[in-house]
Amino acid sequence: MKIETSKVTRLRLTELTSLDPVEVIADNIAEHKGKVTITCYGQSWTAYWGSTGCDSVEEFFCSAGNDYLIGCLSPMLTSRIQDKDADSEFIKSKILKARRAGELTKDEAHSLWWDADCADRDSITFGYPSDLKEFMGEEPWHLDWPTAPNHDYTYLSRICDAVKAAFNEVKEQPHD
Repeated sequence: MKIETSKVTRLRLTELTSLDPVEVIADNIAEHKGKVTITCYGQSWTAYWGSTGCDSVEEFFCSAGNDYLIGCLSPMLTSRIQDKDADSEFIKSKILKARRAGELTKDEAHSLWWDADCADRDSITFGYPSDLKEFMGEEPWHLDWPTAPNHDYTYLSRICDAVKAAFNEVKEQPHD
């Protein structure tokens, strides 16, 4: 049997501005190897790095950008999400542009305008209303539809900032 030990740092961060308590476990598995697990409000994220190039995983975490860290901690999380509330205005801006370019008659634009009030990217992709689907093109999912910041991404970025601040503060404290 082989038994290995590692240096583990466990932190609980409380009294954070606009954040629930955060628990962090930094496991320095071996030289330049480690993992970080973060828990906040019933959610947890973990990432392992096999080659940090730093003396500790805490130092590596602090040196990395939040976009990179979030990509490791939650690979499917994107910084922006669909803004379906803005779809109608997006469609109307396309109608206005086409009308001004002479691509639509006044009556065609008027008819499309009314359809735009009840349409969004999903309905158009599935062919409803058909005249709006035709106007938006064969592959409307390739258009530059409106997006908005992803609240979950922003939240995890704020958590990463808090963890970095905590790691730096612990590093500054005198050791026994």
